[in-house]
Amino acid sequence: MRTVRLTNSFHDTAITLRVPDKRDYLTARQVHRARRELCGRRDCQCGHGPALTRGPDQTLDGTRITLVPDSDGSAWIETC
Repeated sequence: MRTVRLTNSFHDTAITLRVPDKRDYLTARQVHRARRELCGRRDCQCGHGPALTRGPDQTLDGTRITLVPDSDGSAWIETC
């Protein structure tokens, strides 16, 4: 298992999600949970937008990542 840490620097919140080694995406359920934990307000302008986060996104080993939203609600993980 890999551990992905997502942050929202506007609200100073973070969430850690577990992703199987052979999977390069977050499920729609994980994306929903991350949105709720990072900023649960629908009217907020914190900038989490489609990429979920504001500030650095990192895997546990320090590799920077970018999340790319998919049409089904999931998000692909791309290394920078």
